[in-house]
Amino acid sequence: LVEVVHANLPPTITAEVTSLIMGQDSEEPLGLSVTLSDPDAAEGAVFTLTARATHGVLRSESVAATPAEGAELMLACSVACMRAAVAELVLIPPADFAGRASIQLELGDNGHTGVGGARTATLAFDVLVLAVSSATSAYLPALECLEDSAVVLDGLTLLDGDANGA
Repeated sequence: LVEVVHANLPPTITAEVTSLIMGQDSEEPLGLSVTLSDPDAAEGAVFTLTARATHGVLRSESVAATPAEGAELMLACSVACMRAAVAELVLIPPADFAGRASIQLELGDNGHTGVGGARTATLAFDVLVLAVSSATSAYLPALECLEDSAVVLDGLTLLDGDANGA
């Protein structure tokens, strides 16, 4: 007697766009659009999604994640729930950070069916965080002068948050 046992097939996670540009100090949802599937999972099956950021912290605006905010988030819900959570994912870069970052998503099928245990799929997004110019400020102590007379601007201070000491 030969018994045929179904092997657990891995899930898939894909996206048409995997490169993003965002402004420094932004806290807006990234609007990531992904396709998630698992050929052998039952409808409504619960998946596990882990999101990791190389710079900054992540937050999901639509689904409760563990932890609520951090460099790594975990979600456990259906495929439809995962798509919504990924679309509302927020990357909060470190203060004044500008440069390249990445977000990695790992989808786990929790070993839904078949032999072979749990399987995973990964997808990475490259994120370019652009520097945003900070406003220049001017400070001047109170002055008094007579009409039509000259005044010396002693104590005038100009500050540029982007100057880096230059």
